[in-house]
Amino acid sequence: MEPVNAHEPFPVSVGDVIELDVHDQPYGDAALGRFSRLAVFVPGAVAGDRVLARVTEVHTRYARADLISVVTSSPDRVPAECPLAGRCGGCQWQTTAMARQHAAKHGAVVEALRRVGKWEEPPVRDILPSGEPWRYRNKARYAVVTGAAGTGIGYFGTRTHDLVSISRCPLNMERLDALLDAAHDLLINNPRFDDLRATTNSLTGRTSAATGETLLRVAARAASDWVAFAEALRQRIPFVSGVVVAGHPRRGDRVVWGSGSLTECVRGNEYRVSAASFFQVNPFAAGDLVDAVAEAAGLQGSEILLDAYGGVGLFSFALCRDAARVFLIESDASALRDARAIADAFRAQNVTIVDGSVERAARRIPKADTIICDPPREGAGPGGIRALVSLKPRKLVYVACDPASLARDSNILRAEGFRLAWAQPLDMFPHTYHVETVALFER
Repeated sequence: MEPVNAHEPFPVSVGDVIELDVHDQPYGDAALGRFSRLAVFVPGAVAGDRVLARVTEVHTRYARADLISVVTSSPDRVPAECPLAGRCGGCQWQTTAMARQHAAKHGAVVEALRRVGKWEEPPVRDILPSGEPWRYRNKARYAVVTGAAGTGIGYFGTRTHDLVSISRCPLNMERLDALLDAAHDLLINNPRFDDLRATTNSLTGRTSAATGETLLRVAARAASDWVAFAEALRQRIPFVSGVVVAGHPRRGDRVVWGSGSLTECVRGNEYRVSAASFFQVNPFAAGDLVDAVAEAAGLQGSEILLDAYGGVGLFSFALCRDAARVFLIESDASALRDARAIADAFRAQNVTIVDGSVERAARRIPKADTIICDPPREGAGPGGIRALVSLKPRKLVYVACDPASLARDSNILRAEGFRLAWAQPLDMFPHTYHVETVALFER
């Protein structure tokens, strides 16, 4: 098909093949080019490419198009490490050089704070790279989908519900890859486990870079006996340390064999973490994250510190020796159980763990001098931010995994009298568009 003429009155329709120059790598799964006056997002393209693409969506101000071929390669285009790059939804930027990835992530933070947050000259520091660009993930969750064509195990494709079957991923740590590959093979190819396969929703692997402990967590739609599967997995993977089946959040997981938790180590502190609890997925960058939060908090020993959305207590226990008192707010049952056990292991008598949402739990805390706010991807929102601000902190340290959420919540903070002192991006997720940011707000 001949490429469409860019000078036509409305340049494109769905199905058209167009040739265009790609000039930017914005936050998200697609690079950005222009065809006539229309912005076109092309997944798989790299800023600096000239590409041939087929239009898949047309909107008033932009279009999306699938990459057909690269006419002229960008200087920042590199070969992908994985044959599934571009199909699998696990990563988006494998074909983008690391320096360009870093520049794009830094730019995404600046742009969000400027355009959404309305900070005229946001003080954004240079991005901190990951200690390991490959084999950094300590956790991966693969969906299990059974249909007329059989069973597939892997990630869903980018912007689709199509499953991309995976046996190896270059972002996974080696032990994690070996565990999930063996579990995949047993569930798909061993007829002994046909009944299990039919009711399984997902397989989640976790491994510890510090200890080598490795867990498999199974989520299933029906109660089943996984003992034989666990034994078969142990024969294939001798280093597996536990197999658990996901249970009710309040009751916890059911341990089929071995242990249901493993030990993570960050900056010399040990955290015993259950298979169901959240923890940072990149142990090679987690220390830098803790250091950035500690710098922002700047504790002198006399402060009351509040760790909101605190999880198992990564920041609480790293900083509790430098504060007079620490309050950790968390609502997830598994994380709460772990946090209480970690507090006992640390003998952290100055740490109080508060169960509940930030909006409700903040009412039970008398005051806070410094607050760490590490909300989920959608941010704390007006309710969460105002609940925290009501405690009259002098500092609020915001830890964000989405620049737009950080920027939206920063608008509320500015209205409450806070200024943005600095923002520190960290590349916790190489080869994806995701970027972590620690931002210090003061008043």
